[in-house]
Amino acid sequence: MIQLSRRTTAVFSLRSNMHALDVHFSGRTLVCPGKDCPVCKCERPRRRYYAAARANQVAGLVELPPSLSHAIFELLRSLRRTSAVGLVLELERPTVRSTWSILRTKHVDATPVPERQVIEMAALLFRLDAPTNIDNWPLFQTFAGEAHRPLLAKTVLFEA
Repeated sequence: MIQLSRRTTAVFSLRSNMHALDVHFSGRTLVCPGKDCPVCKCERPRRRYYAAARANQVAGLVELPPSLSHAIFELLRSLRRTSAVGLVLELERPTVRSTWSILRTKHVDATPVPERQVIEMAALLFRLDAPTNIDNWPLFQTFAGEAHRPLLAKTVLFEA
């Protein structure tokens, strides 16, 4: 996992496209199962984006905060690109609670990380066994959400 939460500067290259997950926070990040989610009765899930990345010779999964993922989508739109693979971002923010700013970007030739490998990294992040029969992100959202449903049910103190 490439951590951005405690940093005020970062440089990394994206090695996959950004993948969305709807999540809830309850001591840790839990994937929302969607239909009949026990927590959704009380609060809406938050959308987070994840991508394979490389920083300081370390490859891993990066969780992109909403403001940064929005800025990356806008950047891709302005560059008329559909893929984030190979996009190198230099970021900064004044404090760890501030919004990230993109200082510089460039594009490098990069071999995309296969979606199956991104799913395996995400499973590890969310403390799940790597699914053996899942090879696309929408199926992973369903798999992870169902795996987290019992944990989410324990977090609901009062019914809405």
